[in-house]
Amino acid sequence: MIDDYEVIFAGVSSADLCIFVVNRPNIPAAERDIETLEVPGVDGAYHIDNGRYKEMTISIEMNYIGPESKWHEKWREIKRWAQEKNAELILNDDPVFVYRAYYAVLSENSRESLRVGKFTITFYCSPYLYVRGSDEYEKPYPMPVYWGHKVGGGGYVLTENGQKVATKRKFFTLTNEYDTSCPKIKIEGHGECWGRINGNELLAQVNGTLIIDTEKEITVNGHGRNASNAIRGNYEDFYLNPGENVILFDSAFEISIAPRWRTR
Repeated sequence: MIDDYEVIFAGVSSADLCIFVVNRPNIPAAERDIETLEVPGVDGAYHIDNGRYKEMTISIEMNYIGPESKWHEKWREIKRWAQEKNAELILNDDPVFVYRAYYAVLSENSRESLRVGKFTITFYCSPYLYVRGSDEYEKPYPMPVYWGHKVGGGGYVLTENGQKVATKRKFFTLTNEYDTSCPKIKIEGHGECWGRINGNELLAQVNGTLIIDTEKEITVNGHGRNASNAIRGNYEDFYLNPGENVILFDSAFEISIAPRWRTR
């Protein structure tokens, strides 16, 4: 039993439930989804890369001890905890990252003694780890774009007295230190918003608030109603690539981004 090790699932810590980890879990590597095709008479095999990763499973052996009269009650509490779905899973020896657990499965509860229960909980997770807090919106500090200014360098158009001439657009950069991410983009304002993410054009009809979820490939308005017909562009074109990402947009609109930084 490891006294200082915690598993936090759906916002509830194993320590709060008075259950303990027997051994630190093994952590699998994300596995590519690759199909193998064998052809009679041909040496070796053909492989089809589906361009995605399989879900991961993380199994953790746990136990608890308590009064004999409370043994079943504690087990029912654990089963309620394990019923949560699509929730964050945090292991406290890697607190910067979270797993997205689709669901959890419990083994049978082995009654080691009248007071002790022992079981294994297996979490079925997304193949990615996400940086904690990166699912929250960030409002960047944009820079003005001037006539003749190529974003990232270049010259300017100047007035007779040497002043730079500003356009109606602004830009900012986001540096991705991890794998390609699928952000949520919030646009606030009214009218047609023009934007460009890493050179890929986005056009959006905004009436208050518009949220573009590139992971789920859906756009909703501020009331959560489907508004996918309000944008023009491909969702995958708005991903944030490793390294520097340049986002250009009309200055009449406010842009916020939940970057969802992730790694494998």
